[in-house]
Amino acid sequence: MANQNSKRPIDLVALELLQVSDEPVGNHRLMIALQNEGIDMAEATAGRVLQRLVSQGYARTLGKRGRILTASGRMKLTKLKRDHLHETRSARLVEVSSIADVKSLRDMLLVRRAVEPEAARLAALDASQEDVELLKEFACAQCLASPDGGQRVDPAISFHYQLMRASHHSLLTEIGLLVLEQTNTVLLDKISHDPVMIHLTREDMEKDAAAFAADHNTITDAIDRRNADEAERAMRLHIDRLLAKIDAYIQVIDRQKAPKATKRK
Repeated sequence: MANQNSKRPIDLVALELLQVSDEPVGNHRLMIALQNEGIDMAEATAGRVLQRLVSQGYARTLGKRGRILTASGRMKLTKLKRDHLHETRSARLVEVSSIADVKSLRDMLLVRRAVEPEAARLAALDASQEDVELLKEFACAQCLASPDGGQRVDPAISFHYQLMRASHHSLLTEIGLLVLEQTNTVLLDKISHDPVMIHLTREDMEKDAAAFAADHNTITDAIDRRNADEAERAMRLHIDRLLAKIDAYIQVIDRQKAPKATKRK
């Protein structure tokens, strides 16, 4: 049996079977394929999975012979493979990351705390309207992104890159972009929001993710209103909140590594 955490989504298994099969796939073959993945499923239930894929346009029925993959099914399979690979890599990243990686991440955030608030101040003074619109676009994309699978990472880091450019300070921009390139943003996202890492409920995690995304809207709004002091303060608070997450994670790891005191008899 496959490990529970390594199981692939049912639709991924089904569509992949349809793709590699040289003949239509029936209920029994899908049931066996799912069992090989560690997913126990009755043959009738496997049949309902195939029928659902047909109703969604991802498969087509060939009489009583079984189902075959459609062009839409191939596209869906490509997306499911990509999403599953991304989630697997993200989970593995946290598993293999050492405390040294996390402390290096904290060092990068300290440098960003010194650079990005000043960039936000300058952006409020010198950003063009095009700069501001790009900041709004990335902030909006992060708010709309799912809190799962690291989907917030790309728009979030794009926001910070754009903020540095919007400062229109050549040296500060180069320093900021260099630091951002050295920041392990995927690890930062996992530590910041993974409920296993910081003992949050699912609801708490979603609220926490929304709060970090809202920070970008607050910063953008201050820049748009040309309020340099508020933009600087909002960016500093944002980085401070990220640092607080890292510090909490480091404390958890340190406690786990500390030898347990033996009870006196």
